Amino acid sequence: MHYVHIPIKNEDDYSISKLLEELMINITEKYPKIELKYGDFIENGYESGYRSNGIYMINKNDKDELSIIFLENHMDDYGTIPENFISFTHFEPGYHFEMEIPTECKSYMHNNYIPISINFLRKQNWIKKGTEKECYFTYKDKKYLIRKNRKYLHKLNNKIIYGQIYLKKINQFDYYRFSSIDNLKEEYNNYDKIILI
Repeated sequence: MHYVHIPIKNEDDYSISKLLEELMINITEKYPKIELKYGDFIENGYESGYRSNGIYMINKNDKDELSIIFLENHMDDYGTIPENFISFTHFEPGYHFEMEIPTECKSYMHNNYIPISINFLRKQNWIKKGTEKECYFTYKDKKYLIRKNRKYLHKLNNKIIYGQIYLKKINQFDYYRFSSIDNLKEEYNNYDKIILI
């Protein structure tokens, strides 16, 4: 997570792509010590202060060129991690909620949704022939529990599904509900991370 303070021009005067392009240029010119990498959060203090307002993410294209993008809003109007930052295949689940947060930061994520590859879940036998079930597995030395928690799955498309991650350790970027919830407290003794889908 990086903190910057850059005035934003009225969106009516620019296309969204132009606004994001200028923001990226300003960040690299005014904050040369910031080493941006794929998956980083950027909080722009000029816009932030209410929930996840002013939070952007660093994306990359097929040529590994970096750009800045908005949070997604299809899961939550206040912003969600975009679908291309896929847990397990691109990032360790919870990576974005365990990073260090600069003290200047005022915003926070309003939810704990993470995008997950449906193919990855199939390989873990969580989705098999269209049926969903509870799934336990170890991934990179961490024990996971994945459980169906809703009547309707949050499938974005045939490739991505969103789940809510619960962590034992939280940081100041996490909203209070990211920590243990009553019906999961005992299970935290057996698993490092729990994902409800």
